[in-house]
Amino acid sequence: MISTKTAELAKDFFASDTKNRLIRLSGYRGKKHIVLVFTQGLSSPYCRAHIAQLSQDYQEFIDRDAEVIVVDPETAKPLSDYWLS
Repeated sequence: MISTKTAELAKDFFASDTKNRLIRLSGYRGKKHIVLVFTQGLSSPYCRAHIAQLSQDYQEFIDRDAEVIVVDPETAKPLSDYWLS
């Protein structure tokens, strides 16, 4: 298992965002703080609750110049729908 500590640089990766745009983690470095969250997906009640809480608190992250990146096995559409609900 790979472990990353707070304030340690995560390995760079590419992923699709909720609008199906390709993003790269390193594209945020030096621009915003990053909250990188790995989940098991919406089928997990704990992960679903965690994503809901992140969504409710999203404006606070933005106010602190941070972006939340959730990495999970879902396709973009179900996660986007849940985030916006």
